[in-house]
Amino acid sequence: MNHTIGVALIGCGGIALQNHVPGLAFCPDTQLVAVCDVDPAAVERAARATGAPVQSTDYHEIVGRDDVHAVIIATPNVTHAPIAFAAIAAGKHVLCEKPLAMSMEESRGMWIAARDAKLRHMVAFTYRFTPAMRLMRRWVQDGFIGRPFHFRSLRLQDWGARDIGWRQVRAQAATGELGDMLSHRIDFAHTLMGPMREVIADQRRFHPEREGAVSDLEDWVGAIARFDSGATGTLESSKVATGIGEGGFSPDRCEIAGEKGS
Repeated sequence: MNHTIGVALIGCGGIALQNHVPGLAFCPDTQLVAVCDVDPAAVERAARATGAPVQSTDYHEIVGRDDVHAVIIATPNVTHAPIAFAAIAAGKHVLCEKPLAMSMEESRGMWIAARDAKLRHMVAFTYRFTPAMRLMRRWVQDGFIGRPFHFRSLRLQDWGARDIGWRQVRAQAATGELGDMLSHRIDFAHTLMGPMREVIADQRRFHPEREGAVSDLEDWVGAIARFDSGATGTLESSKVATGIGEGGFSPDRCEIAGEKGS
């Protein structure tokens, strides 16, 4: 009996090709059977890069296919919910990029739909599976550092004032640095420390325009948290930490200080 899971990639940008496609290569029971994007050129590039036999610019066509069992949604945030609802209605499992949706209500609706359909559903908080994060979690759970006192995360990048496309437009993204980068660090905190009881946060937009295009979302966000355990947390993320670089060449720190060690 063939137990191979046919996966469709909806959204063929950098995240899809640089993260999701290599990730699927680690899963011997999956096969990328289709790629989909509203941009025909992006579909063509993805097909050449992956060898996926099916290409389309219409996600409705993709989710209706019998050889597609699960979809990865890696599109602009505003389209996450419509694609997810269509996939769930077609009986497909869903892995959706973060931030999940444009609002809490929309996100909850997606979760309820998948739950009621008894389908697998997941947000792409991929960092939690990195070796370093798994080791940190084991050390915390095994009591290696004793009772955790403080959690700290820091993600600083220098994107300057360059145009970052739909990611700087509220109508298409809903959140800026909060949903883009701090969301991963919130997941770090939940993964390592458990639920937050209280949180206070602030955000700032330093560039109302980026290369002549309107930018109406935050460039920086910071938060102070208190966990159910009584531990404290600080989280900061920025796109405008001048001179500090970006991507893998810029600071991305996660720290826990405990009673016996850090």
